[in-house]
Amino acid sequence: MIIQNPAPEPTILDKIDRFIARYVAMPNRERHLVSVWVCHTWLFLDSPPDTTPYLYVYSAQRGSGKTLLGIELMEVLCFNAQSVGGITGPALFTLVDELHPTLLIDEVDTIFAGASNLPLQRVLNTGYRRGGKEARANGVFSTFCPKSLVGIDNSRMPDTTRDRCIPIHMNRATGEEMGRISPFFHYQVEDELDALTDELAEWARDNGNALRQYEPEYRQGELASPRQWEITRTMLQVARLFGTEEHTRNMMVELLEQKGQAVSTPEQDLLAYIREYFVENRKEKAQTTDLVATIQRDPRFSALTGPILANKLRPFGVAPKAIRFFQGKGGVQKGYMKGDFIDAWERYLND
Repeated sequence: MIIQNPAPEPTILDKIDRFIARYVAMPNRERHLVSVWVCHTWLFLDSPPDTTPYLYVYSAQRGSGKTLLGIELMEVLCFNAQSVGGITGPALFTLVDELHPTLLIDEVDTIFAGASNLPLQRVLNTGYRRGGKEARANGVFSTFCPKSLVGIDNSRMPDTTRDRCIPIHMNRATGEEMGRISPFFHYQVEDELDALTDELAEWARDNGNALRQYEPEYRQGELASPRQWEITRTMLQVARLFGTEEHTRNMMVELLEQKGQAVSTPEQDLLAYIREYFVENRKEKAQTTDLVATIQRDPRFSALTGPILANKLRPFGVAPKAIRFFQGKGGVQKGYMKGDFIDAWERYLND
């Protein structure tokens, strides 16, 4: 007679993962990391770690489920969740200081547009680390709390904010995937959610001390930057409580490596086109008109001009100069030297 061992009881992490899978079509890796992050929100207030990675739930298209995942489900699963949209910097730090919430910000792509939102950017950047504060004439306010940022990826999010995020890229569900998920209506699962969040609160009370005492192993060369280790370290502290530390580590490393390869700003694309021009034509110098013509093949840059190119390259420490040419128009023309781009290529192009 063969005696089969009963299946282990699902952990609270398993239950969160299954709940999300019921309503959102997304890769297992990203869903697992979101589930770990949800557990982190229940521990951040009274326990280490000293940093809170943000979720960045984004897509290049509408109808991908990003708002469902990053706002609607996080609103019912996370600790003290507060959903806001179109919020200003001062309103944000006042809310955080008073409520210590898990902050959910929708349509983040629309709020990073121009200098008027620099206060919001500062609040997001300082609020990543315990002790982060914003000083105003009427006092000093805490900015530290977990945040889920949701929006269309239009390259407006500042790199300093993006670097504090776990990037969760969403795609539209296929017809087959749509057949496996259900529409989400809060009122239909209120009792289940009450039981789930009660269990989360009890789990957090029981495990805060264990989290406080554990320091994950840092592995030299595993991640590209100290910021990536800060993000991963936080997730590993939580994952260890479920026995999934190594699994979560592998997923974080894969995701952040992919992020490093995939994230590209328009300015980085300009650098890539310019490098391609110099390499393919085996040139050491190029007239501005030739570079502009090459870059304009990309429809995004169809309105590019010499002055616009110079302005976009200025932050990289590259500027046009008067150079003598013996081909094309000949004589002294405005242009660029290949050697002036070497440092920018090494610093800002990922390959």
